[in-house]
Amino acid sequence: MAILATVFGFLNQYPFIILIGFGLYCLIFYMSLMFTKPKPGKNPFVGDTRRPPKPIVHDKALRDKIIKQGEW
Repeated sequence: MAILATVFGFLNQYPFIILIGFGLYCLIFYMSLMFTKPKPGKNPFVGDTRRPPKPIVHDKALRDKIIKQGEW
């Protein structure tokens, strides 16, 4: 108990130590947030992913065969 009384008596004489400690804590916390941000993922819209359209099939039997396969 005597140690706590000494510590509180010292902090009572020099209250700016608490302010400096709190300021350092805030600075370290802010810096840790700035340097440990999660990295953003790759943008899926950067490249052009469009494909040219496939040729139109006019033969009805071949068209039905392609449609049944699910190939568009």
